[in-house]
Order: sequence, then C-alpha cells, then structure tokens
Amino acid sequence: MLLWTLLLACQTDADTALEQEAELVCLSYVFCCETLCEAEGETTHYGEPDPCDCAEDFASDSRACEPVDGECQFID
Repeated sequence: MLLWTLLLACQTDADTALEQEAELVCLSYVFCCETLCEAEGETTHYGEPDPCDCAEDFASDSRACEPVDGECQFID
C-alpha cells in the first residue's frame, strides 16, 4: 500500500510539472520602440499607451516569442 501511495504521489508531481510547462503563454508586443517577449500575466507594459516617438524606419521584432525552458524568449 505504501508503494502505491508513493507511485501516486510521484505521478501527481509529474502531471503538475507538465501542466505548469503547458500553461506558459508568451506575448510579443512593442512598448517605447522596443519589442518585448514576456509571459502573459507577467508583462511589464502590455496594454499601456506607448508614449515614445519611434523613428520612421522602426520595425518591431518579427521573431517568434515562445516558451523555452520555462521562460519566454525570441526564437530565430
């Protein structure tokens, strides 16, 4: 019975880890002439008005913003 309880506890921890990894959603957005890649819910400027005056040739970073090893990063 003790072995069964330990196996069940280990499986629950593994399921929780997978759920946490799957829940990471990354957002790419522009604030103050800078393209940011941050986790949803942990964004620093998302949705705020952009008060900065960007140069005419400014273009946002076109790389994908994806979860990598539990963090949001730009992918080439």
